[in-house]
Parts: sequence; structure tokens; C-alpha cells
Amino acid sequence: VTILVLTAKGKDRACYILYGAWIGYFVLDQIFELPGFLSTFLATATVNKPIGMAVGILYVVSMIGIIAIGALLVEYMNDGTICNRAFNTLCIITVSVIVLHVLGDVFYITMQNGNFELWLSVFNNIRRCTMIFLFTFFAYDSAKMQLKKTDLSK
Repeated sequence: VTILVLTAKGKDRACYILYGAWIGYFVLDQIFELPGFLSTFLATATVNKPIGMAVGILYVVSMIGIIAIGALLVEYMNDGTICNRAFNTLCIITVSVIVLHVLGDVFYITMQNGNFELWLSVFNNIRRCTMIFLFTFFAYDSAKMQLKKTDLSK
């Protein structure tokens, strides 16, 4: 909400600072979330190894994708350049992997006859997907602002 208010007021620098804080938080969240994921993964993998391993691999791949997207955005914030193809590809792959992870979690929950604690993982993945969309909107909005400032007639 703060970012929206600052955007409406035209406070670009404050928006970039808040975007940077959110990107930093989310990337660090992926790293700090790893120990909790490993404990859940080990408990899940002992019950049903193939599904547990598949869900674990999807989680790690999505975590690497999120960290890579964050790194591209930090590079963009530093020097104003971004590799659009790599950014778009990483966003699409990461969102697809997270959706597969959600489907895997739902499948695993139905196989466990209603193990409702695992629904938290589904909600966590929805949050992760939402943050990727926020990253994408940030890149789009900041690129649009940069284009407005650049004289393309030269």
C-alpha cells in the first residue's frame, strides 16, 4: 500500500527503496526458509519417497529461480540494465515450477487422507508466486519510468 501511495505521489526514489527492501526480504526469506523446508521434506520423503522427492526438487528449483530473479532485479536497480529474455524466462519457469509444486502438494494431501498441516505449504507457494508477480510489475513499472525519461528521438 505504501508503494502505491508513493507511486501516486510520484516519489520514484522512495518507491525504489521500498522495492529494494521487498526484493531483499523475499530473497533472504528463501534462504532462511531452507532449514524449515528440509525438516518438512525429510519427514515427507520418509512416508512416500517418489512424491516427496519430486516435491522437494520442485521447491529447490523454484527457490533457485526466485534468487536468480532477485539478482537480476538488483542488477537492474544498480546499473539500469536487465536481460529481458533471461528475466522473462526465469519468471515463467519459476511460476510454472511453483504451480507444479502446489499440484504436487494437493496430490500428496489427498493421498494422506487429509493431512491438513500440508495445506500450509500450498499457501506458502501461493505467496511465493504472488511475490514473483510483484517483481515482474516492479520491473515493468520501472522500465516504463525509464523510457519516459529517455529521449528516443536521438
